[in-house]
Amino acid sequence: MNDSTEQQVLEGEISLSDIWNTVQRRFLLIILVLVVFIAGSILHLQNITETFQSTVVLLIQSPNNSMQNIGYMDYYASEQWTQTYAEMIKGDPVTKETAKRIPYPKFSASKIQDGLTVEAVRNTLLLKISFTYTQGIYAKKVVDTISEVFIEKTSELYESNIKASTKKLERNIQDIESQIETIQKALSENILTQSEITLKQNKLKGLYDLKSILDENLQRQIIAEQQLIPSVKVYQEGTLPTSASNKKVNLTVSIAGVLGLFVGLLLAFLLEYLDDTIKTEEDIKKITNQRVLGIIPRFGQKAENSYYSPYSTGYGKYNKKHG
Repeated sequence: MNDSTEQQVLEGEISLSDIWNTVQRRFLLIILVLVVFIAGSILHLQNITETFQSTVVLLIQSPNNSMQNIGYMDYYASEQWTQTYAEMIKGDPVTKETAKRIPYPKFSASKIQDGLTVEAVRNTLLLKISFTYTQGIYAKKVVDTISEVFIEKTSELYESNIKASTKKLERNIQDIESQIETIQKALSENILTQSEITLKQNKLKGLYDLKSILDENLQRQIIAEQQLIPSVKVYQEGTLPTSASNKKVNLTVSIAGVLGLFVGLLLAFLLEYLDDTIKTEEDIKKITNQRVLGIIPRFGQKAENSYYSPYSTGYGKYNKKHG
């Protein structure tokens, strides 16, 4: 043993050989803990009720924007619409209507909300709607119905606002058209004097001009209000899951194996630390800080009734009974 190695032993440092020796002595314990963890993870997977997750992806565009020409402020506004819609989808109006449209299996609004996950994909205009259920085909049915109901309700909401804002203009135009029809009828009967005809014609011209202005204003108002409506489109229909989302065998077993190996090694080194018995020459050196001059060998059962004689031929062994 050189001086540097001896100095490490005297200072109580742990060398790589000490670690390897500990692993060898506690190898069976480490393997046992590893097997227990892996077996436990497999039993856990077998007892889990499988659930399947289906996901539909919606594309949200903010008002008066197209994907070909979108600036930073427009993009930020679109993200705000996405966050707003994410909360609207989880609300009672959408989930209750979805539950009504699915005859089988019978879902309640609260049950849909429990299995529903709505996520705005970061730094995108995409909205992911996921639903988890024990059967994949019904999970797909729920997310497809939710997207359909949500798009319909969004359109109805903004279309009703457009109708309310343009209703007054439409009534005014209808009144003018009625007046125009009345004047044209009077002119066609030929019962008016020339002055009355001239007056009616001038009034008719004014009504036509007014109607033209109102028609133009109506079209502008409709276009402006339509531009304030964000568009919602289905980017990806609901997926049909083929494997359970909560039962990832490879990942679970791998994590259990790594954890079992770690716990096994930790337990092995803990037991080694708590074990204060002397087993090797190195143990004596660590305790006494002295060199070891010799080692007493361990004899088997057959050597208990014999002794070693340096005076015998060939240094043989003599039985104690014969001296």
